[in-house]
Amino acid sequence: TMAGVAVVRVVAAEKKQDAHRPSKEQHSVASSKKQRTHVSSKKHHTRVSSKRTARTNAAGADEPMEREDHARKLADKHRYSEALKEYVWCLKEGDIVNPSFVGVHGSFLMSEIMDLGKKYPPAIAAFEQYRDSLRDALDEPGASRDNALDFIACNDALDEKERTLAAYEKLKISQPAIAEMLFEDAAKQMIRERRYADVVSGAGDISNRIYRQLYCVDGMFSHMSEDEELNEELNWGSVQQIFLEDAANYYEALIALDKKTEADAARDQILRSARGPMGYLTLLRHARRAEKPIAVQDLLSIARQKLKPKAFKKVEQA
Repeated sequence: TMAGVAVVRVVAAEKKQDAHRPSKEQHSVASSKKQRTHVSSKKHHTRVSSKRTARTNAAGADEPMEREDHARKLADKHRYSEALKEYVWCLKEGDIVNPSFVGVHGSFLMSEIMDLGKKYPPAIAAFEQYRDSLRDALDEPGASRDNALDFIACNDALDEKERTLAAYEKLKISQPAIAEMLFEDAAKQMIRERRYADVVSGAGDISNRIYRQLYCVDGMFSHMSEDEELNEELNWGSVQQIFLEDAANYYEALIALDKKTEADAARDQILRSARGPMGYLTLLRHARRAEKPIAVQDLLSIARQKLKPKAFKKVEQA
């Protein structure tokens, strides 16, 4: 449903913005968002929105939600060039003017620009240009955390995730702090390419990385209602799956490299947080991708002991 899609996409975008999820010793998420460094033709100055010269659209609005809505209406009227101008403003300025726009900025806004691009190719070109400017900015001293996260989101929207990996590999020596911001998404591409040794060597403390993903999974349960129909409508299961998959990537890498002790610890860590069959189903997919039948049988054996018969049958038949 649209409500479910909204939850998944916005949470996924905000997940990327929350690059400093708590470690085992930190149990709160910082609420303040650092000032975003804007990429311009000049040097990459940090701009303070309160001193920024207001730019307005035809309706006189300088609020990103309103301007995005205005762009949507222009696109509906086939006024594509004007719509693109508004979308680009939202892309470059929206979360500076209004930090609460950040979730929309990394999800709906980028998707709407991509949709516009299907009818008006210059929109894709403009979006690629924005992405490329973000990539160039990452080479600069003092590169912005938020530019790194926007770069990831753009690559996701363009389905060019390999660019995130390429940037990570280039920056891990020259810009290690920025490379770390890119690592989680670069690791997903490494997993797709079965570069398991690179994932494990680059991850450092895998237990802590899994912990950070599972902290988000645990947080989902606090939002869930006792009303199962409402939970289904809001698609909380899919939201949790986003984080579980990221955690299970590390399990896959460990089991593929025959690091059984570490893999078993990762497996147990994930199963403690994932309720019901979801954790087992996720881990089984990753064990099979790693082509480790013994790990598959171990998971089924644990599931048989821990799950109720109906839930276990779902896992067994998967």
